[in-house]
Amino acid sequence: MITVDDQEAVDTFLEKLKEPDFSANFIIPDTQTSNGFVPGSVWEQDYQEVYNKLWKGKGGEYSDEDAQAYALAYLMDKHDTGIKIYKRKDHYADFKELNTARSDNNKYTPRICP
Repeated sequence: MITVDDQEAVDTFLEKLKEPDFSANFIIPDTQTSNGFVPGSVWEQDYQEVYNKLWKGKGGEYSDEDAQAYALAYLMDKHDTGIKIYKRKDHYADFKELNTARSDNNKYTPRICP
């Protein structure tokens, strides 16, 4: 589940999207990468770094789906978008916020907030 956690931050983020230098990071039809960011953009590089360190296929500990969700959660927090990603373990569990912390040695630690 994706939700607005901070409306003011979302409004600021949406205003930034009007700036050509900022919006150049995002999807452009026919040239998008599989992650939806413009190839070579700061957002694409950050996303790929986190995803590649978490995904089992690249030596990490997480499924493709989880690695994608944690990488996206990291970007949403890093760039103060005001958007949060929530997940639940099964149909009966409560939704919990996904969070990915980065350590000084470039290690990413995903967690589900309490």
